Amino acid sequence: MRCGQMLSLLPTGDISPSLFYSRSRDTQSCCNDFSSFVDANICARIWLYPTNSRQRTTPEDTMNSIMTEYWPTFEMYQSLRTQLMEILTDEELRFSPGGANPTLGALCKEIGEIEHAYIESFKHFTMDFSYRNPEAALEQSVARLTAWFAELDQELKATIAGLSEEEVQNKVVVRGPNFQLPLQIQLAVYQEALLIFYGKATVYLKALNKEPSQQWREWIG
Repeated sequence: MRCGQMLSLLPTGDISPSLFYSRSRDTQSCCNDFSSFVDANICARIWLYPTNSRQRTTPEDTMNSIMTEYWPTFEMYQSLRTQLMEILTDEELRFSPGGANPTLGALCKEIGEIEHAYIESFKHFTMDFSYRNPEAALEQSVARLTAWFAELDQELKATIAGLSEEEVQNKVVVRGPNFQLPLQIQLAVYQEALLIFYGKATVYLKALNKEPSQQWREWIG
């Protein structure tokens, strides 16, 4: 195959012939006249391996579709919990509106235990809500809750990021008899659990006369 034939194979608007280079072990000569290429092997080699258009693999190329398409939105919902912790004090964690309602700290601890259950569900593809954090003083410390939430969030992200695209497309989480969810929907259900928690926490904030963040006011109320 001669160069005229090779040129016809190049995509329209691809690499200009004037940019092609003829390379050998000892010399490098710029070939301004593409028609001077008569060696089909040289033409094929340069066409297949242009020096200025080599493909590079980026981290995004290896991410699964949950991480590329859904995770950025999910993180915005997740960040509301961090915003909540930023305005609370240890004393306020002990507040309860009365009746059978738990303290605000116990409510915060519960959502952490729920997140732990969801993390495990993405590892083992079954749902189990039996986990309870054994640290007794956890629900009385803003600092400890904040640190624990950060650890959980990092673990959740690492677990989701570690899933292959094949797993994302084909695996399901067994939540009970005749109840299975695809992985992205499973994460969406956890997002709903966060929203339920935020709704409950809003009642406590109003009773405490605490003003939440602007995002919280716009998204939750």
